[in-house]
Amino acid sequence: MFEQAFSPIRIGGITVPNRIFRPAHTANNTPGGRVGERFIAAHEEAARGGVGLSITGGAAIHWSSMLHPNGLAVWDDASVPGLQQFAERMAPYPMKAIVQLWHGGHNGFTANGSPPWSASTTPGVMVGVQAIAMSTAQINEIVAAYRDAAVRVAHAGLDGCEVHAGHGYLLRQFLATAINHREDDYGGTLANRARFLLEVLRAIRAAVPKGFVVGVRMGPETRPGLVELDEMMQVVAMIEADGLVDYLNLTVGEYSAPEMMAAPMHEPSGYQLPYNGDVKSQVTLPVLVTGRFRTVEEVDQAVRLGQADLVGMVRAHLADPHIVRKTRENRVDEIRPCIACNQRCIGGLFLPPGEPFCAVNPRANLESTVPEPTQADTPRTVMVIGGGVAGMEAARVAALRGHRVTLFEARPQLGGTVRFAARHAPKMASFGDITFWQEAELRRLGVEVQTGQYVDADDVRRAAPDAVVIATGARARLDGGQRHRPGLHIEGLAQRTVLSSEDVLSLPREQLGDSAVVLDDVGHYEGIAVAEYLIQRGLHVSYVTRHAAFAPLMDACFRAGPAYARLHRTGRFTAYTRATLARVEARSATLFDPAQDAAPQTVPADTLVLVGFNQPNSELRDALGDDVAAVHSIGDALSPRFIEAAIAEGYHTGLAL
Repeated sequence: MFEQAFSPIRIGGITVPNRIFRPAHTANNTPGGRVGERFIAAHEEAARGGVGLSITGGAAIHWSSMLHPNGLAVWDDASVPGLQQFAERMAPYPMKAIVQLWHGGHNGFTANGSPPWSASTTPGVMVGVQAIAMSTAQINEIVAAYRDAAVRVAHAGLDGCEVHAGHGYLLRQFLATAINHREDDYGGTLANRARFLLEVLRAIRAAVPKGFVVGVRMGPETRPGLVELDEMMQVVAMIEADGLVDYLNLTVGEYSAPEMMAAPMHEPSGYQLPYNGDVKSQVTLPVLVTGRFRTVEEVDQAVRLGQADLVGMVRAHLADPHIVRKTRENRVDEIRPCIACNQRCIGGLFLPPGEPFCAVNPRANLESTVPEPTQADTPRTVMVIGGGVAGMEAARVAALRGHRVTLFEARPQLGGTVRFAARHAPKMASFGDITFWQEAELRRLGVEVQTGQYVDADDVRRAAPDAVVIATGARARLDGGQRHRPGLHIEGLAQRTVLSSEDVLSLPREQLGDSAVVLDDVGHYEGIAVAEYLIQRGLHVSYVTRHAAFAPLMDACFRAGPAYARLHRTGRFTAYTRATLARVEARSATLFDPAQDAAPQTVPADTLVLVGFNQPNSELRDALGDDVAAVHSIGDALSPRFIEAAIAEGYHTGLAL
């Protein structure tokens, strides 16, 4: 089964045991950027899981550029002991390990807080500071830094290095005419703009030992001036002609269009492949590709069709680092699915502490500190009330610990609001995958599941379990509260039918009218989903939010921009930011901007939807009081938040039982 995916391949001086690789992603938390236990443990988990090749997150090669204070750094010899420890820990496994060498240019921070370096005096998206145009001496300094970093990696005993020349980082900035405005030997013609990259690769190749793998990561962009496919292929031809690298790792996207780098759920598996054209047929190098691949079956198909030699799976491996092993063992149904929400992986990079985790796997990149479930010393009877993602996760982990678990859910099916949203909300279908997996795991592990079963405090007392987990979720608050105006009461609200997001997604089209106001007080995906649902049914939507931007909590997840573009293109969407809803009438609503003196604005509103902070269903916990010793409230029943918090609390509660 999947013979192509599981076949080995020779790359330079190494043999990769299969065609699945884990592309670079930041996963380091050691002060000073040195390799530490958490970094090693994350890679070791993937090695145990059977992946063929793992490429580390970008390792800064010079003090003039770093991803964040704790990002991996290889710019001096102090990095070698950690790299050696990393190599030693990987040695027992078939998996090969490669270090990505990185300089962000104007999309990186300097170690001393000075302005970043780039091809020209252009501001970056990441830093927002105008760069210093590098002198020839600085270019030579960076060439030497790449060389020395590669030598350190080789000396440490690792299998190779990858030079990142994509994603809008320094080497790509020199290649791009929209950024490189130089008039010297490093600007103008493509040969000149490629000179820096070629010098880096030549310096590395001349310095590292025979058999040490050197790769390059780059790819085509879709916008003028940012190195489109034809120019990229000319650069690849220059690299290939001189035998400078052992593989080509294709990627799409840069920080002015970040969603292309790691697209969320609105893009299909393999979404980057069409942008690569027929690169594979034009080169002799092994070609690596990425693009939201989720399964070994998808890898097998891409290799079989000649689209790639190796296929990358970052987010899928965060969700379950044992994808390869479970597939080999014919345990595909046990693989925890990636739902491509980007809320803790990509989102984690751009939110404190600046590291990627996973919404559905609480151990991702935390393997050294968050344990796997182990058998409990004393099996207990556990009653889980609520079958959403929090309750199911608690029940799953408790069952893995050997406890006797019964889960009660008042609705006819498990999954709670997550499964409801997956079924009804646009662009959220993949959210259902995690609920299907959890439910299947409960059945496999022998959890007794009772759906359509309401449980009250007397039921719990009669059952007398050793532990109770309350995961009863939350309900919508429809009082019209607006966080930035806590003392304001919306006039006329009592005379209007006010709907929650779940109400709207359940109603037939004829009850919605022709226009709607969606008041989004949160700024997450719920407001987006409601607006898109209504627009798809022909309504004009006025989206009203206190925030300065559209769905700002989704910006870091690369989901707000694509959603706004989709909504705007319909011609039936108007966003009112920094706005307050002041009054509602029979078929209209009045809003104003509290920061301006402009007159209030009235918009049509046949339907009024309030997306706000919900109210936890805490009645059962309150009714139990101290009658049951071990009571745990988790997920939205504790405090309404998002899927990553619910699953994490379920996991840790299950561990603690």
